[in-house]
Amino acid sequence: MTSGINVVYKNNKKEAKMKKVKGISLVMLTIFVLVTLISIPSCKKQEEKVIKIGVMLPLTGGISFIGENFKNGLLLAQNEFGVKQGVKIVFEIEDHKNSSKNGVSIMRKFLMEGNMPIVVSTITSVTNAILPLIKGNPRVIISSITSGSKLPDKSQWLFRYFLSTVDEVSAMVSYLSSIGEDTVGIFYVNDDYGLDAMEVFSRKYRGFVKFKESYDKSAFDFKNLVPLAKTAKAIYILGYGSSYGIFVKQLREYGYKGNIYAFSSFGNPEVLKQAGEYAKGVIFTGSNFYLSKKNKDIASFVKNYEDLWHKKPDHYSAYGYDIGRIVFKIINELVRNNEEVTPDVIRKKIMQWKNFEGLFGSCFVMKNGDFRFKEVKILKIGKDNKIEEITF
Repeated sequence: MTSGINVVYKNNKKEAKMKKVKGISLVMLTIFVLVTLISIPSCKKQEEKVIKIGVMLPLTGGISFIGENFKNGLLLAQNEFGVKQGVKIVFEIEDHKNSSKNGVSIMRKFLMEGNMPIVVSTITSVTNAILPLIKGNPRVIISSITSGSKLPDKSQWLFRYFLSTVDEVSAMVSYLSSIGEDTVGIFYVNDDYGLDAMEVFSRKYRGFVKFKESYDKSAFDFKNLVPLAKTAKAIYILGYGSSYGIFVKQLREYGYKGNIYAFSSFGNPEVLKQAGEYAKGVIFTGSNFYLSKKNKDIASFVKNYEDLWHKKPDHYSAYGYDIGRIVFKIINELVRNNEEVTPDVIRKKIMQWKNFEGLFGSCFVMKNGDFRFKEVKILKIGKDNKIEEITF
């Protein structure tokens, strides 16, 4: 009996010991699983690097179509190149309304953001206004729709990706000289862009400048300028926005018969729509983008843009797309090489680029940060507002 009890006692002790071991094992396994589950999201969080890019555009007002189309091109580039190497690039897009004051307010907000090494700025006057703010708090500024001839020399942190005033004016002056156009009147939009373009043309043109007359960038009634226009056998209009097309339309409607020359923004579909049939015959400077049927990369961009946004892109869309590519190219390159993504490293890296192939053709980075395009074309509005190249 005693021996039987002893046997039962020993077995119970073994079972208790086994249960204790199993209990400890179960607790340890539970702890391991919990630690693993907790650590997985935290690892993922550490691996996912978020980099913010500030963007300021004219999204309301008279040139809102410029900002919208630029934004659409930028977001198309984000769709195609935005997530690589575990990096998430976020665009913080703000509307400066083509106002320097608004641009300064937005830039101050961007400077308070953490991890925002690059700001994309548009419009010459707005970009001029924000540059003083980065003297003590550097950011790389990539600007577009900013053709001012003196702009790139104003800051070592500024890069400009846009046809410059000097390039457009130089090409037009060469063309005017080749056809013997020796007298021209100038109308220019009354802002930093227009004033600079007028001054550059006045310096470079060897013919006689009949007059230099400014007009307000928000103007849509130009009838009072027609008598002055009629005193010159040719006029050069230095402007942008939908009012550009209205200006040409009113000149023709009220009897101006002379030649009309313009800047690259005249080829924009919105401008041509405003000018209507009166756009025919206008000669302007531009790039490869206007001749998209001849280039498979441009044709591919046009198709992808139409698939995403259900409308045709313009050259502002193409500039947005190319700047998106520049942003993603530099950041992905730095992350791939385990380098810091800081304004200083980004600036030095871009300065090392020997060439960038975009939708506007091949360009190179100059010492002052200006992306210079190797070719500026002379173009003409033909039948049904089709754009044709002029060779001379």
